[in-house]
Amino acid sequence: MRSIGKSGSITTFIIGLSFISILYLFQNRFISIIGTAALSLLIGLSIILVVTKLRSFAVDRSFDVFIIITLYMLFIMIMDFSANAAYKAFQLIMLLFLYTVYEHVRITSIQFNFLKRAAVLLSVFLFITYLILFLLNQMRNQTVFSPTLIKLLLPISMYYLDFDLKNKRKLIWPALLFLFAFIIGERTMSLCFIVIFFVYNYLSKKKKPKNVKIIYWIICGLLISFPFLYVWVSYLPIRKALDLWALQRTGGRIFSGRNVIWDLIIQSLNNNHSWLTGLGLSNQLFLDNNITLSPHNVYMYLLRDGGMILVVLFALFLSTIWNKTTVDLNDKNSRITAAYLIGMMVMMTFEVFLVANNVVVSVFWWMALSFRYRYIGEESIVNERKNT
Repeated sequence: MRSIGKSGSITTFIIGLSFISILYLFQNRFISIIGTAALSLLIGLSIILVVTKLRSFAVDRSFDVFIIITLYMLFIMIMDFSANAAYKAFQLIMLLFLYTVYEHVRITSIQFNFLKRAAVLLSVFLFITYLILFLLNQMRNQTVFSPTLIKLLLPISMYYLDFDLKNKRKLIWPALLFLFAFIIGERTMSLCFIVIFFVYNYLSKKKKPKNVKIIYWIICGLLISFPFLYVWVSYLPIRKALDLWALQRTGGRIFSGRNVIWDLIIQSLNNNHSWLTGLGLSNQLFLDNNITLSPHNVYMYLLRDGGMILVVLFALFLSTIWNKTTVDLNDKNSRITAAYLIGMMVMMTFEVFLVANNVVVSVFWWMALSFRYRYIGEESIVNERKNT
């Protein structure tokens, strides 16, 4: 795979801007403007990077699927045009564009080590800050930064965590982050750490990528089906018992309101016979029902806006990442990237940050997946040169 040529200084600048963009999540207007400027500059530099290095840009399956998604998003935007529709279409296209750019950028050891150190420092900051807020019972009352700031903990941990069973000492850190996430009420994040651990160690035993593609599609199918099962169970008598059980053990209910939003989407798709192409990007359905909340599920979000066509296209896009990162299962970095991809897909069952809403968290996810993958590629090139 070819990579975008001599772009080290631009890449380093983009990495720095990504961490500055975190300031966007702070409530202070001046600080937030700095974060917004950094995020805008990051996107602008990414576009410049492609334009200036167009000849070195390698077209692969991820890019092919990205182009198809872009064309489809533009089509459904035109068919249901509004300012909101244009914004949502641009947001999804831009986020996927960032991945397709960054996966072709060469990441050096110096740059990756910088990412690793910055990620560790940010994790320490998040750990101490949220632990203090939890102990003071101020998790929901603080007004310094957005509650979504803690969501950065999972993608940035991709740069430094080790889930190998053979290295018991290093397992202390993912175990600590799991307990921390669980204690402060980030139940989905804590679940993701468990999923990443099991996927990583399962891939460690596989050694060869046989049947790995099937595993991805099984997991993907289960996650897409989950909201439908969730809504169905919400109507059963066992619901109260499940809510009580979860409340006693985790401090939160299983059915916290998402089932109402998901059920509305399902019923509306049925009534409008819109399963194939969705209900449109304008969100008129939610506005008519005075619902301004997010679906809190990427798959339902995509299904609502673009139907099964968009859901399948997005699943295909993620499958191209999975296929790349599972080519060499003997490589530790490959397994970590693949495991985090599945963890991210699980996280998306209760969030939409990957394609909408909080752009900063989305950028960190796509950047972590692409930069970690490109670091794998760079290391592989170095190893091949040593062996020849």
